[in-house]
Parts: sequence; structure tokens; C-alpha cells
Amino acid sequence: MSVRPDQFVEFFREVYRDPQSGQTFDPFPWQIRLAERVCEPKSQNDKGNGTAPWPDALALPTASGKTTCIDIAVFALACQADLPTSRRTAPRRILFVVDRRVIVDEAYRHAVELARRLHKAAGGILKAVADALRGIAGSDTPLTCHQLRGGMYRDDAWARSPAQPCVIASTVDQIGSRLLFRAYGRSFKSWPVHAGLAGNDSLILLDEAHCANPFLQTAKAIARYRRPPWAHEPPGSPFQVVVLSATPPADCGEVFSAGEQDRNHPVLGPRLSASKPTRLVVATKAKGSAALRELAITLAEQAIELLGEQRQAIAVIVNRVRTACLIDELLAAMANPDAASKLFDSRTIKRLRKALVQKGVEEFDHVLMTGRMRPIDRQDVTDVWLERLNAGRVGARQLDRPVFVTATQCLEVGANLDFDAMVSEAASLDALRQRFGRLNRMGRSIEAAGAIVIRQDQLQAKEPDPIYGEALAATWKQLNEWADDGLVDFGVMAIEARWQELTDETRSRLVPAAPNAPIMLPAHIDCWVQTSPEPEPTPDVSIFLHGPQRGAPEIQVCWRADLQDHSKWPWANDTSDAATEFERNVIDAVSLCPPTTLECLTVPRHLFLRWWIEMAGEVADELTDVESSGAEVEADERRQKRAVSGAARAIAACYAIRETSGPATPLCCPIASAAGTCSGTCRLNRENRSTWPNAAIGKLGARQSCGFGPIGSIAGQRPKAEHAKRSKTPSSSSPTTRMPCLSASNCWNGFTRSPPKMLHRAGYAMRSCTACRRRLDRSCYFTHSVAWSYAAVYEYCRPTAS
Repeated sequence: MSVRPDQFVEFFREVYRDPQSGQTFDPFPWQIRLAERVCEPKSQNDKGNGTAPWPDALALPTASGKTTCIDIAVFALACQADLPTSRRTAPRRILFVVDRRVIVDEAYRHAVELARRLHKAAGGILKAVADALRGIAGSDTPLTCHQLRGGMYRDDAWARSPAQPCVIASTVDQIGSRLLFRAYGRSFKSWPVHAGLAGNDSLILLDEAHCANPFLQTAKAIARYRRPPWAHEPPGSPFQVVVLSATPPADCGEVFSAGEQDRNHPVLGPRLSASKPTRLVVATKAKGSAALRELAITLAEQAIELLGEQRQAIAVIVNRVRTACLIDELLAAMANPDAASKLFDSRTIKRLRKALVQKGVEEFDHVLMTGRMRPIDRQDVTDVWLERLNAGRVGARQLDRPVFVTATQCLEVGANLDFDAMVSEAASLDALRQRFGRLNRMGRSIEAAGAIVIRQDQLQAKEPDPIYGEALAATWKQLNEWADDGLVDFGVMAIEARWQELTDETRSRLVPAAPNAPIMLPAHIDCWVQTSPEPEPTPDVSIFLHGPQRGAPEIQVCWRADLQDHSKWPWANDTSDAATEFERNVIDAVSLCPPTTLECLTVPRHLFLRWWIEMAGEVADELTDVESSGAEVEADERRQKRAVSGAARAIAACYAIRETSGPATPLCCPIASAAGTCSGTCRLNRENRSTWPNAAIGKLGARQSCGFGPIGSIAGQRPKAEHAKRSKTPSSSSPTTRMPCLSASNCWNGFTRSPPKMLHRAGYAMRSCTACRRRLDRSCYFTHSVAWSYAAVYEYCRPTAS
């Protein structure tokens, strides 16, 4: 039984039929129009790529169901299952790409539910679509779903069969690196395979393209090079990039938007016309060293003020992880009268608790959500709260008591959550529009309300905001011009009407300048397609995905309760049997239960170093869920060159060395003690010539790799003497010799002379150094990434004056 385009409404109803009540939902008018368009095959006379069935951009407002483009693409492929491959316009691989990990997880869950219903379909239109997809795949599985993002195990099952229809939810880094023949975390042998599958017979749905402008430019360049005159024989398989955004770029080409039928639709219409009055508030005490603490208090006050009978789910969205943590700690102190807070005085807590009681609230829940959470913690929060706050759930909201959700930018883009009230820290206008898109997202008949709070010191700021630049101050000024009695309506249609009244020059001041990717030249492609051997030098793919102002590389930190406090660890010059046994026990503990990505916290490298060497008390201040600016990173690196404070630390680490720059994700997991003090680190040499941390290479043998690479050694194993000769421990009076950083070429060529000594630029001096275990060659490559060579290390060091 073939699938016809006019069966889309029936297909949509069955996909979204509630299994308990049997209630069905009809598609919106724009979804029907788009499905009719993309189901059309090529004409028999079309020998090339023909007219692109998908528009270049879908300009759809918040809460209009953009994620259902996955469903539409799957249905279009089923409609064209009986056609010859040369006439198909519906691609086998549907790539939903967004530069927010939380949204990747949500899109993946959406695709998994679609695949589950197709797989279990016993009849009707779902069975017909499933059978059509099985015919394309040549297998019993109609549709597979995969998730590609950092901080988790990545399954490459999608690359095993080029015929299998699949949906891939991914970040920009994972798909972008594959398109450019440099798949992050994969062997060079698989680079061409991943590039071929990602760049052919594929549809890229780029959600919220304003967050990934360089990748959009790069993807368009790839599409251009697939066509004449660049391609002598253009590939017949489809490849298209579609922008999903309420405000697509001006130069994106053909734009598909919602029409009058959508605005008058009984379900979609109220979502677009719902009023969201928002008050503008200045945190007058938020300045100086107490700025963040006072800002947290003001945000909590506004959240309590918005509580009401119809407003039980309150969102507080801020710009920094540190601010979010402060608010959550304040809410925790308010929720538990017996709890004490080190950061907030008792009078403040009692005053806020009294305000809650006056609102008739004795008990409440509080939730913290950030994009930097450990995957296992994020899953715990998701399992408990996502269903309760999900905008797409059927029936009334089930909340026994009010809930405050404190979050960062991770909820700005695409998060399918629906709140009754919202308090936001001041940001650029595009960010605020995204945030308030989660306020009364479904257009319910409630008195939704919001507030925007700005710090006092940001009103007279001498320097641009490190996250939003000049756009933050310009947006605040514009909001005050729009305000009527201190209120601004952030309803979808209301704010869009205001936006349309502005000139192009004014609009440009209200949003941060988007980074641009370098111009992709044929010479770049000529280098990238050479994968074995990889040419030297080779273009860095990261700047084509995020622009030249890329944030710092990331490090994953893992806390372990079975590692003893580092203060009890022996020093390197202690050769007693007790010290050796202690060292072996630590290694065994890590080796027997290697760290997993689910328990690792991902942080930018420069912020991890600040915390590690205890240079600042409130390190998380500048930890955001958007990329760090280059100025932030450079300032931190300058500070880290100064004197080092804190107790001596024992280091357990592994070092990855590559000949060229690589991905922003680390290759292994650091270890830290249960007390929260760092006892290890992992360094990714992205700059190719950066200074390495303090540790010796090669005291321990290599062990099998974990999700990101090796850590420690196989339990208790020691390298052979001829492979690891330790140097003499220098006396305390002997000077420490400075040595250039251990670059890729140094290690690749091996150490044939005497063991080196080095001084870490942050101020850590080596107490003992070793030579490289052996000459690093192809046998040193990781099992999961042949392009990397490594040596596991375990050494001790002391802090010294710089």
C-alpha cells in the first residue's frame, strides 16, 4: 500500500493520538501546506537537483510546532518510497541541528516517540508509512533515531547503512565536523564515510539559526560546491539546509511563513495573540562586589510578587550559571526554615519567606536547570518536571504546590515548556523574545505576567556586557521607550508588531553581532578531503562552525567518593612501600570503575583552571550557557600566570596530543576527590602549541580507553623499565629548568635525549620528570580516534612562586 500526500492529516492525527483518552489533534494550516509541498517528487525531465522542495527558511513564531518538521520529512520520504532514487526529493537522513544540548535531547525524544509508534503500528496509515520506510531500508526497522552531542557516549549505528531512514538530533560541532571530513572523536578511516552520509541524501533542519550563523554559512557553501560550475558531475541525491527561526536572516532566500489561516486557527491563534504584560525593574542595590547576590534577591522578590492563583509555575531565567545557583540556594533556604545560608543573611530569608506566606504559600518546589549540568542530574530533573511543565501535555497541569524553575540560556531556544509567569535578567531583545516564548506558550486563559530585571551597575556600564555586548543597554533603552506605565507586552504578535516598526539600523543595535565563518575556498575542500594521510597544515574546522571568536575548549570533571582526600596523598619523592601501595590503590579504584560521561560535569577550560588553582572564590560568575568571548578567556589566562595559592595537589591525569587542532570536547575525564578538591585534569591541546599542565609523561602504562580516552592505567600495571626511565628527583635547592611546551611534534618525534624538566606557566614546578615512555607512533593511537596519540601519567607536584 503506497502512501499519498493527501493522507498527511490522517497520519498526523495517528502520530499524536493520546493513548489513554484517544484524543487526536489536527495539524496547523502551515503544516498541511508544507507537507503538500515537500511530498512532490522531481519531474521526469529534471536531471539535476531541480527546485528545492523545502524552502530555505521557515519563519514560524514560538509555539507553532516547528519540531514537527521531523514528522513532515519522514512522511514525505514514505510518499516517495516507490519512486526511483533519481526522482526522490525526500532525503533518507533527517538531521535536526541546534546549538543547545538540552534542545538536542528534546528533539531526540520527539523522534524516538515517532519511531516507536511507527515500529508498533499494526494497521492504518502508520502501518503503511512504516512499511514504506522498511522498503527503503531493506530491514525490519522503519526509522532509527540517534543523538550526537558532547558529554555523552555517541553511537555511530546511523553510519552503518546508507539506506536506512534515520533522524539524527545533533549539535553543530558533531554534524559540522562530519560535513568537513573531520568527524570529532572518530578515526580518520571513518571521516570520509561520515562526510559522505552527512552531506548526501540528507536534510539539515537548523533550529534557531541566529545561534549558529557561521555553521549556516558553511552549510550553504557546501551546498553551493555541490552544484555546477564547481561540481563537474553534481550528485543526484538531495542535500538541503532549512532554517527554523522566528526571525530568519535577511539573506536566507525563500521564506515560508505562517499565514492568515494560522493566525485565525482556534488552537494556534490564541498562542500568537496571548498578552504577556512584563514589568521593567531596576535592581538598585545590585552593584559592586555584591552585584550578583543583590540581583539574585531582586529576582526572587519579583518571582514571589508574580505568584498567584493562576500563576503557580514561575520561571527565573538569568545570564550566568553563578546567578542561577545563587537564586536556587536562596530558594532552598526559604523552603527549609532550619537550613542556614552562607551567602544570604537570615533577615533577607525571613523577609522573603514572610512574603510567600502573605501569598498563601507555605511550601513550594524549586528546580535548577542549566546546560552545564551533569547528564545524570539533568535526566533526574527531566524525568520529574518535564512532563509536568511540558507545553504539549494533554489535560490540566498537575502541580500540588508552586514551583520555581531557575535556569540559564538553555531554556531560551526551543524548550517546549510552558510557564505561568516569568522573571528574566536583562538581555538582548532576541534573547528576551526567546525567553518569553516559554511564558504561556500554549495561549491558555490565564493572567500570565512577567518581569525584566537589570542590575544598577549595568545602567551606567563603561564597558559592554561580556555576553550580549552593547545590545543589552540598547535593548533596555528601547523597552523603556515602548513601556506604557512601566509595562511592555511580550506577546508573540505584540512584540512582532513593535519589531516591524523599527528601522534596520535600530534592529542591528538590539541584537548582538552574529559571528561570521571564513569564506570557504576550494583549497579548503581540497585539504579536507585528504584524510589518509591528513595534510599538514590543514584548515581548522572549528572556525567554520563557530567563527573565529570560538570559546575555550571544555574539560569534564568527575567527583569520586572512593578517592581519598588529596591532602593525605604521599609526595613523589616518597618511595616507601606504604606510599607505593597507596598509589596502587588509587589507580585500582579508578581503573576498576572508569568514569562515565553521565557523571561528568562539562566546564570551559579557563574557568576550570581558575577553580583548580583557587585564584577566585566565585569562579562560576562568568560561566554561561553561551560561548565565552575571546576577551574573557584571554583575561583569565593572564590572571593564571600570576602567583598560585593553595595547598599542594596530587595529580592523576592523561594527556592527548594531536598534530592539528581538534574538537572542543575533551578526550578523557579528570578525577577529583570526594571533598570536591581537584585531584586530576585532562588537557586537550587545541592550540597545538599551548603550555601543558604540570605532570610527567609516561610513569604509568596505557590502559583501555573510556568514553573520552584513557585515564590512569590498567589496574596495577607498570611499564617496562626500558620504556620508562625516571629522571633523578631534583633537590629543593636546584633550579627548575624551563622547557618549551610539549607540542605535538615534540612528542611525535619522541625523546631521544635526556629526560626534560619543565615549569608550568601557572606556577607549578615539577618535583620529578620522566622521559616519554617510548617513541609515539601509530600503535599509540586511541582505539576510538586513530588521529590521537597519548600517554597516561600519574605524578605529583608542588605549587611554587611564579
